[in-house]
Amino acid sequence: LVVEFAVDEGLRWVVDGFRVEGLPAEVTSALDDDALQLEVTEGWDPRRLEDIERRWVRAMTDAGYPEATVASSVDTAEPGRVRVVVVAEPGPFVRIGEIAVAGLRRTSESVVRRMLNHVGLVTGEPYSQATLIRAQQKLYELGLFRRVTMVPVPGDERRDQRGLVVQVEEGLQRSYLVGVGWDTEER
Repeated sequence: LVVEFAVDEGLRWVVDGFRVEGLPAEVTSALDDDALQLEVTEGWDPRRLEDIERRWVRAMTDAGYPEATVASSVDTAEPGRVRVVVVAEPGPFVRIGEIAVAGLRRTSESVVRRMLNHVGLVTGEPYSQATLIRAQQKLYELGLFRRVTMVPVPGDERRDQRGLVVQVEEGLQRSYLVGVGWDTEER
């Protein structure tokens, strides 16, 4: 049995123009070229544009713009041609304010502060979602805490310098990781 399906591929759509507006310079330098543009004459793929928009929002939230948004407009007035304009709205630049640590019973606050400093979660630095997540992960890796949450200081949610409360819940038991390693490069 042979079954044949006739396929009409239709008109091929290509990117004819791509323009960027509003992306802060420090964010532009942090992104690779692949995230900054759609190649002109590249076949049109809306998923590629969605990927660019997500990467821009993530880059802006990591650079100190926690309220960043990205919107795009796609012009398909000319058959087979797509013109794209992507507009970034970074919102206000935000720095980390005072950091309070809550919930400690047995663990010294200096242990938590040292880990926060190690990942760059310190007063005056850009308010970065990636840094908050990295700090939370590092505190979990200590093996001392059952729960770690980071919440803005009430009333600071809309300020340009936002304080944080690092709330921890210590575990009932402590666990330690010990490791030994060797490699051929650094010996």
